[in-house]
Amino acid sequence: MEKKALLFRLVVLVTAMMCALGTAAAEAYACYSPMTTTLTFYYDDYRSSLSGTTYDLNTGNNDPGWYTDGTRTNVTRVVFAPAFSGARPTTTRLWFSGMRNLQSITGLNYLNTSEVTNMEFMFSYCTGLTTLDLSSFNTSQVTDVAFMFSGSSSLRTIYVSSSWTTAAMTTSYGMFNNCTSLLGGQGTTWNSSNPVDKTYAHIDGGTNYPGYFTRDPNEPEAYACYTPSNTTLTFYYDRLRLGRTGTTYHLNYGNYQPDWVINSSYANVTRVVFDSSFADARPTTTYSWFYDMSNLETIEGMEYLNTSEVTSMTYMFYQCRSLTSLDLSSFNTSRVTSMEFMFKGCSNLQTIYAGDGWSTTAVRRRRPQQPRLFHSHWNPCELCLCMLYAVEHDADVLLRQPALQPYRHDLHPERG
Repeated sequence: MEKKALLFRLVVLVTAMMCALGTAAAEAYACYSPMTTTLTFYYDDYRSSLSGTTYDLNTGNNDPGWYTDGTRTNVTRVVFAPAFSGARPTTTRLWFSGMRNLQSITGLNYLNTSEVTNMEFMFSYCTGLTTLDLSSFNTSQVTDVAFMFSGSSSLRTIYVSSSWTTAAMTTSYGMFNNCTSLLGGQGTTWNSSNPVDKTYAHIDGGTNYPGYFTRDPNEPEAYACYTPSNTTLTFYYDRLRLGRTGTTYHLNYGNYQPDWVINSSYANVTRVVFDSSFADARPTTTYSWFYDMSNLETIEGMEYLNTSEVTSMTYMFYQCRSLTSLDLSSFNTSRVTSMEFMFKGCSNLQTIYAGDGWSTTAVRRRRPQQPRLFHSHWNPCELCLCMLYAVEHDADVLLRQPALQPYRHDLHPERG
C-alpha cells in the first residue's frame, strides 16, 4: 500500500510539473505563412512546430521583425488566434505599418491592449483597409499614437467603444495624416484643415463635437428622445435608438449646447424622464440640458442620472420657470467645476433637495465673492452657507431658494 501511495504521489507531482512547465513555456509571437500571405499572432508553446517564419514581438521603441525584413509588404491578412488573449504586449508600434496589401484583420478582439503604451505607426499606410474595429481596445495606458493611422487613405470607418480614451496620450502628431476617406459616425469628414493629432480621436459628436470615430454598434448608447405627442424628453442608455418614435439626440460634450436645445425642441418640453437604463450612462456634462424649458413641469427618475463624472452643470436648469421643486438628492457633484447660472431664472422654484453627495469644493468661480448659481444678485455669503448646510446634512434636508435673500446694491453700495 505504501508503494502504491508513493507511486501515486510521484505521478501527481510529475503531472503538476509538466503542467507548470507547459504554462511557463507559453510565449507571444507572430508567424508569417507565405502560402497564405497571412501573419498570425499566437500565445502558446507550439512555436517550434509551425511552418513559416516566426517572430518575437517587439518591445519598447524597437521595430518588429516582420517590418524590418520586408515581410510586411506581402501580408494580405492578419489573424489573432483566440489564445493570444492571454498575452499582454506593451507596444504595438509598427505592427501593421506599410502593409499596403492588407485586406483584413481577424480576431482583433483577442488583442488585449490594457498594458500597451505605444501605438505609434500601428496602422500607418494600410492603404487596402476600409474598416477597423477597435471596439475592444483599452487605451488607458497609451501615451504615444503618433502617425497611428497616417497614410491609410482608403480607411473610411473606425469603430471604438467607451474603453477608448485619449487621457494618457501625450504624443499624437500626424495621427490622421492623409486619412482622406475617413468618416465619423455622425458625418464628420476628414479635412486637411482639421487638426491631425488626437483632437478628433473620439466618437463623432456631430457639429458640436466632431470626431473621426464611430460608436461600436454593439455597445449601449446614451441619448435623448423627444416625443411630440406627449411633449416628453426621455433619456435612455441602450441599443434601441433606431426603433424609438420621435426625434433622438446624442448627448452633448463639454460646454456645447445639446441638439435638443439647438433644434428648439426644448421650447415644447413639459416633462423630462430618465429611464432606468440611463443609470449605467456616465455623462461628463449636463451643460444646458434643460436650458430655457419654461414649460417644464416635472422631471422623473432623476435618481437614474449618475453625475459622478460630470464636470459642468452650467445653465442646467436655466429659466425653468414652471418648476417648483427639484430632487437632486442623488447628485454627486464632487467633480463639478462649473455651476454658473445653474438655477438662474427659476422664478417659481421653491425647494431643492440635496444629499450627502452635493459638494461645491471643486467649483471654480470667476470672482470668488460672487458665484452665479441662482442669480447674479443673490447674496454670495448666504448662498455658500446654504450650500454648506446641504452638504453636511442627510438627503432629507431642504435647500431652499427663498431662504436666500436678494442682495441689494442700493442698501450696501460699499460691497457692490
